[in-house]
Amino acid sequence: MQHRTPNKLLDEILNVIATHYNVDTSYILQNTRVNEIVWKRQLFFHFSRKYLKDKLSYREIGKYPKQHNVKGYNHATVLHSFRVVQNVIETDKNERIQYNEINEKIQYALNVKCRPSKNVLKKIEILINTTELTIEQLSRAYKISVNQIKQYVNG
Repeated sequence: MQHRTPNKLLDEILNVIATHYNVDTSYILQNTRVNEIVWKRQLFFHFSRKYLKDKLSYREIGKYPKQHNVKGYNHATVLHSFRVVQNVIETDKNERIQYNEINEKIQYALNVKCRPSKNVLKKIEILINTTELTIEQLSRAYKISVNQIKQYVNG
């Protein structure tokens, strides 16, 4: 990862999740128990801990929403979120696919060296063949390099 502050990295993780679900970042951080929102917030806490465990504690991750004028969360909420996401992706294939797509986008955003999954590349190939979207547009949308897409499609 490039040298960026932990809060900047949290911003990037939050932005990837918000963009993936086409919602505003404030929507994810709001204090509510509506399942649709809770799941997105749990993903945010999960990925924050996954990628920043050596930089931020559960408590520090839970305080992050205060920077967005939202009440923070305690360390137990962040820990619980991490475990819930782990359990869901182990048991729910559809959520695991979404999780993997978001994970790849976060890796790209944080400049973590990674290779896109075959499922994501297959989805992109279908979009290339069935829509008028360009490889460049899909590269930006999926946060995957143009070369990786071309190698898969031509390969």
